[in-house]
Amino acid sequence: YKVLWGLFRSLHLFDYSYLVKVDMDTLVILPDLLKGLSSRFPDQMVYSGTCYGILPTSETERFSPGFVANYHNHRYCFGGGYFLSRDLVKHISELESSVFITVVDAEDWFVGWLVYHVKRKLGINNNDVQLEKNTDMYMKNEGYHR
Repeated sequence: YKVLWGLFRSLHLFDYSYLVKVDMDTLVILPDLLKGLSSRFPDQMVYSGTCYGILPTSETERFSPGFVANYHNHRYCFGGGYFLSRDLVKHISELESSVFITVVDAEDWFVGWLVYHVKRKLGINNNDVQLEKNTDMYMKNEGYHR
């Protein structure tokens, strides 16, 4: 996964508080995003954006019910973009490599899967990770039309 490589490399190349991942067709209003991040969130355990996705049935219907149960256990951020705090990226980089092997190739879902495994490893619940159900006003996906 290119996003996994990007997460790992970001730790070595940049000094940041938050990593913002956006799609190519997303317009980011950077000053507003930075102001919103600094006033809204702590610097630790943040994973936010448009975060209320659950793996769609169309992705899981080809697998047995017992196998699929593990993949329905988490939510993920999707759409034009999302962001993660540096400490969360660091925890992701320290996961066992077996976690990186999945049968689903949706990139946004995969990052949620990694966050889910960080929470399991650290023994924390959803309330301790800033996972929000909202549409962030700082990012607009120009490729999406209703």
